[in-house]
Amino acid sequence: MAAPGLGYVKRDVEKTTVDWGAISGGLTTALGGAFAAGEKQKAEVAEKNQSVSAEIQKLPKGVTPDQTKYYASIIQKVGDGNQKIKDQYDNGEISATQYKIATNALTSQYQILKNNLVNYQSSYDKLQENVLKEGTGNVSLSMADIQTTQGNLANRTVDWNMNSMMLESVTNVNGQIIKQPVANDLGVMNFYNKEFNMDIINKANLSLGKFSTTFTKDGVTTRTINYEGKEFNNSLDGIVNAAISDANGIDALEYLSGPGGKTLVWDTPKNDNEIQLLIDNDTKKPIAANLSEVVEEAKKALRQQIIGSLDRTFSQTPSRTSTKDPSEKDNAFYEMTYLPNVKAVEDYEKKLKTIKANNPGMPNNLVRLTSINPIVDRLKQVSDENIKFASVAEYDDKVNEDLIKEFNEGNITQSELNEEYVKSPDSVSFYIKKPGKDPEPYTMQSTEQMLNFLNEISGINPQKRADFAKKYLQSKEQTEKTINYSNK
Repeated sequence: MAAPGLGYVKRDVEKTTVDWGAISGGLTTALGGAFAAGEKQKAEVAEKNQSVSAEIQKLPKGVTPDQTKYYASIIQKVGDGNQKIKDQYDNGEISATQYKIATNALTSQYQILKNNLVNYQSSYDKLQENVLKEGTGNVSLSMADIQTTQGNLANRTVDWNMNSMMLESVTNVNGQIIKQPVANDLGVMNFYNKEFNMDIINKANLSLGKFSTTFTKDGVTTRTINYEGKEFNNSLDGIVNAAISDANGIDALEYLSGPGGKTLVWDTPKNDNEIQLLIDNDTKKPIAANLSEVVEEAKKALRQQIIGSLDRTFSQTPSRTSTKDPSEKDNAFYEMTYLPNVKAVEDYEKKLKTIKANNPGMPNNLVRLTSINPIVDRLKQVSDENIKFASVAEYDDKVNEDLIKEFNEGNITQSELNEEYVKSPDSVSFYIKKPGKDPEPYTMQSTEQMLNFLNEISGINPQKRADFAKKYLQSKEQTEKTINYSNK
């Protein structure tokens, strides 16, 4: 027999009639209890709503107008979120239990946000310090665009996402709306990474050189290497996998977005030259969208670049069974070496125009000096391991750092320090350090000279430069040359 429940009255088997009065009394008692429980829930919800509303108001006044406006928007938006949850309950869309879960989620995340606000400025100061360091990665520079300080809070607010029950930070970055959970704010702000270390190319050359064979014919010594050898490929794969190894694809992003490479974006890529960044909610760090594809592309490109670098040192031992089209090697050299050289020069020109536009009256030589980094960065990528390149700033800083060390150790006097303190002439573009020689200043006056020098350092002979230039101009359907892309 079922257990006694609502309206159940045990019958006397000797009686033939049902005591409906007893049933009615039980029903009334039960309904009264349910009504009381419902009223109690409503009272609890009202009390909870009032406490949440009061807690939302506990936010300090900002110390600047923009900060005050931002704090006011937080109070408004979080208050709106609380009211939406209350409306859902009042309209019967969610239960009292669901109401409690939602309000607890809102208030706990709001508390995280308030705690974060205390640390925003110090975290941003550290972020600025990191971003200004030499060698900061492009991912860090992109991350810096979505950070907040007391000075740019006018473009920032928060919003309550009813579907995910997440309190989100909403930032307007140059018209693009970027959202992330408020719990991610400081984790994102405290992220830092360095640029891809292109020394891996030189180290790979040294490591893979053990697979080469040397022979002499007619007085000419040649070193060859078999690119199709199993041991060679295993070793090359190991080098590439070690260089691009992190779980979020930061190494891959840095490699692909290096000088002359792709652009990192936060919205949907508009073309193949853009890579989308996202924020990983688990690690609170940036992550590449289409992660596996980006990592695969980076590894493939790095592999090709290492082989291209080996080509300048070793002759390839052809496979007797190889049926590859000889033009494939030229195509790879064009894609991985020549095009990045052209891109570096174009980046230099864009930077030059921007600096000129933003600094009217700045002397041309100084404009050129402050725009040269794309060229120097590309030279560092393609140069032989025995030749080093340094920007004027890098050279001056290093020499002066050594002088200051000498002064601090008491080896030179203050007057000697003042006399020897280095400031390179504005006419110098960069410095070249060759084995056994002091760094030499190098001056470039034209983009034509820059591109020819890049192509020469990259090992592209004059005939190939002309062929590649023609191919490039045809692909772009250019009718006029703004840069002479080959030697005349």
